[in-house]
Amino acid sequence: MFQEGVFEVWTTGRFTEVDPPSVLEYVSDPDPKLQMPEMRIRVELREQGGQTQLTLTHTGMPTDDICGVIEGGWTNSLSMLGELVANPEMAR
Repeated sequence: MFQEGVFEVWTTGRFTEVDPPSVLEYVSDPDPKLQMPEMRIRVELREQGGQTQLTLTHTGMPTDDICGVIEGGWTNSLSMLGELVANPEMAR
């Protein structure tokens, strides 16, 4: 799902924990061009009252400014994921 005017960033890294269906954790590789260090991203899924609770933990951000940008990106991405889950026909 692409939104016009939304900044895209691609990264590489390695998975550090994969425990289906509840945990996915990876470490992003540093990106000197963007002045980004290695960062750890962990996604945990847990059933709660017939629904799925998603907990996202992103650590290793170097500055408050970058933290704000990344927080905005995750907020937008998770909002789009919520729209796709609620309306699967959007993905077609």
